[in-house]
Amino acid sequence: MRFMNKVNFLLFTFCAIATFSSCEDKRVSQGRDAYMRFYKNYLPNPNSLKVKKENYTIGDKNEVKWRLDIQTNNIYGEPTDVKDSFITTGDRVFKVNDMVIYDDGSMNRIY
Repeated sequence: MRFMNKVNFLLFTFCAIATFSSCEDKRVSQGRDAYMRFYKNYLPNPNSLKVKKENYTIGDKNEVKWRLDIQTNNIYGEPTDVKDSFITTGDRVFKVNDMVIYDDGSMNRIY
């Protein structure tokens, strides 16, 4: 009986550790959803998108700064490698490379 209690305790402990250690920061998951939505709206062939490398830094005020290496097909169907940087706030993209995105979807270059 004592052996089964120890086994149950160990299983519960491992499950709890796995559950809490695999949780991703909400800002990161929202930012990832935001830049994927951005790509789906602005790429000529969004179904060809492959994220090859993703780095992020969590900043102040819910900002997440992203550096992405992606591969996508251009308008001629040829694979193209692209490096982009994003700043996301919550669940929306605020800045792509040197361009600010406003709520209406328009992009304006920062000088």
